[in-house]
Amino acid sequence: MSNRIDIGSITSSNPHLWLDALTLSGDPVVYQIATLTPTCDENEWISVNQFCSVLSIAWLRDNPSSPFGLGSLGNGEKLAMAEVILGYQNMDDQVDYAVKRLHGQIRSLQQVIEGVEKGHYAAGTCIWTGNDFHVVAVRVADPKTIALYDPNSGEVQKHERSRFGILMGQLGNSTFVVADPC
Repeated sequence: MSNRIDIGSITSSNPHLWLDALTLSGDPVVYQIATLTPTCDENEWISVNQFCSVLSIAWLRDNPSSPFGLGSLGNGEKLAMAEVILGYQNMDDQVDYAVKRLHGQIRSLQQVIEGVEKGHYAAGTCIWTGNDFHVVAVRVADPKTIALYDPNSGEVQKHERSRFGILMGQLGNSTFVVADPC
């Protein structure tokens, strides 16, 4: 069975990949990248996932200017990211992909807090971090600050390294991949 991925209206930095459930038994299975649920009376669209996981990896690897989101990429890159998302079954698959793409290592919350806040991680260290609902990216900017990229807004915010643990608590992040350098 093959997939067809269409590119719809993208008006946010972190749109959804939608599945037309009525095509599940057909060939091809139809998907659409769009911010809002595609509108078509005879179709039944279900959100598969958003692009935050792969956007965070792209931001860490390529260091693009802010704002950065899926709309910043060419159609070929959008489709390639959609294919990656279709390969995810769970958070472990996302973590495995981040480890491979960033050449990183899985670390615990406590290890990462210590690395960031106590200055063990040098400027340029990359952190892919998330939970079951959302992924963000962090780059150690200098001895005192970090840059946090949120795919939902497409923006980068600077924060004091000493507040890293508090930020991760506020975000509810429990999964970390660290790469130095990425």
